[in-house]
Amino acid sequence: MQIGGDVVRERARWSGCGLLVGLFIGLIVGWMLHSVIGVIVRVGVVLLFVLPFVAALIFLWSSRRAGTESSSVQEATWRDVDDRSTGGV
Repeated sequence: MQIGGDVVRERARWSGCGLLVGLFIGLIVGWMLHSVIGVIVRVGVVLLFVLPFVAALIFLWSSRRAGTESSSVQEATWRDVDDRSTGGV
């Protein structure tokens, strides 16, 4: 079964019109939203650089606060090792 040339031509014409209308609408919407997308990208870049510093400060602050509280870890005491007892050199 062969489709007539007029039917194919008509379908191609409407497909081309749909493509052009879609491009036009995409350009208009993109032009209206380009500043919003730019702001989102800029905020993302700033957060990418700022978050490690914020995380480091929070860690530093929490570790200093934890040092003031009593700890369940016992402090070790130093002992001198007598070389004579081990057959020292």
